[in-house]
Amino acid sequence: AKANRDEAARLQRQEAHCWRMAGQYDLARELFAALDARYAGNAEFEFEYGDTLVRLEGAAAGLSRLERAVGKDASLQPARAALGRALMELGRPADAIPHLEAASASDAAVLVALGKAYRAVGRPMDASRVEAEYKQRIVRER
Repeated sequence: AKANRDEAARLQRQEAHCWRMAGQYDLARELFAALDARYAGNAEFEFEYGDTLVRLEGAAAGLSRLERAVGKDASLQPARAALGRALMELGRPADAIPHLEAASASDAAVLVALGKAYRAVGRPMDASRVEAEYKQRIVRER
């Protein structure tokens, strides 16, 4: 019976992931909520649930889950990017910078938010540098 429950939860978790990836955040949120007791504390789960909440309800709704995800696994680059963007949305550019810096190595789009964060904290030279890097990386990726 436990094996069946584990398999059912695993499949439900995959379904939530798929709905999120498809941009069907309302459907994903329902599944994440149902799975919360089982997967709370899992870095990937916290990231996906937190990101879903941010997209549906705004940065404040998903912030704590994104913080938990990064706290559990600081190498989870998509979580760092999502946390940095959420912090920017909440007007906390100085807090966002370390997360955006960490995520920018694997995701060129993060450089746009990083440039805005640098400008917001009075670092225009750094902002110009990452904006130029963004343009170079986008050209290379095409």
